[in-house]
Amino acid sequence: MPIAIDAGKLEYISSVGLRILLKFTKEQSGTQLTVQDVSSEVYEIFETTGFLQILDVTETDIVMLRGKFLTPSSQLELA
Repeated sequence: MPIAIDAGKLEYISSVGLRILLKFTKEQSGTQLTVQDVSSEVYEIFETTGFLQILDVTETDIVMLRGKFLTPSSQLELA
């Protein structure tokens, strides 16, 4: 069963928060964890720490569709 975390109001994630996410992914192997709507600052933390290799993370106003990042304006073209 996939689990999505809405991080739209998250301004920062500490090492404790990263550790909790890492522990969850290890304990719940097979469960897809997605962190959605992260700010560019939080995205950078995930990128720097290598968590983009572990979690499915999408930035604010960016949607993943068939492996491509699309902005809201390009989504309209697909509809």
